[in-house]
Amino acid sequence: PMEKEKLSLEDLAAGLLHKMQQPALKKNINLSLHKQIPSPVIWGNGDRIMQMLLIFVDNAIKYTQVGGQVTVTTLQEGNRAKVIIADNGQGIAKEDLPYVWERFYKAEKSHSRTDKGTGLGLSIAKEILTLHNGQAEITSEVGKGTTITVSFEQYIPQKQEK
Repeated sequence: PMEKEKLSLEDLAAGLLHKMQQPALKKNINLSLHKQIPSPVIWGNGDRIMQMLLIFVDNAIKYTQVGGQVTVTTLQEGNRAKVIIADNGQGIAKEDLPYVWERFYKAEKSHSRTDKGTGLGLSIAKEILTLHNGQAEITSEVGKGTTITVSFEQYIPQKQEK
């Protein structure tokens, strides 16, 4: 069983940006955080949520051109806590979107020979999301960028701590 605790999405996102600042700087990518006050709070495993967010931001940086933009936003919408990762990178073709969560799938075939990735990142992220009863939505347009919206039930003390 996975240990879970009360987690601030803002704190996780701030740690995420700290960890990804160097890869972003290497490509002159502006990596920024937009947050809602108070910070949305969820019940989860911090290490696994961080792993999932690292996968999403790493992909955003990898597929965004030099000088681009990657934004991480945390917010509360109704009873859902959300993290939105948006980039202005190369985007994903509409016909590839249904398959991006599959193991070993690489949407951009021209990168397959030069990419060091295995094609497992998004399938691992999806599994982590499932373990947290979370949901994800990907929207993308080729040449304009990709947005991943991840949502979780907000933290409810009486419900989760029993």
